[in-house]
Amino acid sequence: MKNLIMIFSFALLILAGCSNGDSELAGKKLGMTNYDPTITEEKKKDKEVIFDSHMPVFDFKTDDDIVLEHLGNEYEGHYTLEDERLDIEVKDGGTSLAMTFVQFEKNDDDYYSYSGESDKIKLEEGGEVSHLKNVYKSYMGINEPYIFVEESETD
Repeated sequence: MKNLIMIFSFALLILAGCSNGDSELAGKKLGMTNYDPTITEEKKKDKEVIFDSHMPVFDFKTDDDIVLEHLGNEYEGHYTLEDERLDIEVKDGGTSLAMTFVQFEKNDDDYYSYSGESDKIKLEEGGEVSHLKNVYKSYMGINEPYIFVEESETD
């Protein structure tokens, strides 16, 4: 019986060491915007992207922690990325905003890093006023394609 427990423990240790929980998004800061088909190839190559306060910006702090920045406000939460599905939930007091993007994938495009389609968006309002409602109303449409861009480095 002791041998069986030791073998089982050893197998779990090996499996835990082999599983890599590192998210490809950890450490990235991505601004979300609608796809703009009028962007010229020249602008794509220049990749001049500057975030402004109106653009929802997702700051992927760790493998599962995220901060949504919008209009000078920051909302902390968690995310998961599995296959091509990105689930995000952020909170502001008793209000929460849950978003799911499907077909979320890295792109080789010069202008944007990722793209995805909104699949599910749910705003649960608490008793107090929350600016998360502005994000929900302004940007979130079901089955809408979005691009996620990285801000250009400034000198």
